Amino acid sequence: MAYNLTMATTKETLAKVESQVVNIEKRLDKGDAKFDAMDAKYTKYIVGLYVLIIGMSGVDRIFS
Repeated sequence: MAYNLTMATTKETLAKVESQVVNIEKRLDKGDAKFDAMDAKYTKYIVGLYVLIIGMSGVDRIFS
C-alpha cells in the first residue's frame, strides 16, 4: 500500500516539475527575444559610431 502512495506523490511531483520547466522555458524565450531586440538596436548605434569616426577622420584630412 505504501508503494502506491509513493508512486502517486512521485507522479504529482513530476507533473509539478514539468510545469515549472515549461514556465522557465517560456521566460527564457521572452528574455531571448528582448536581447535580440536590444542587440539589433545597439548594433545600429555601433555602426553609426564607426561611420561617424571614419567620416570625421576624412573631414580632418580634407581641412588640414
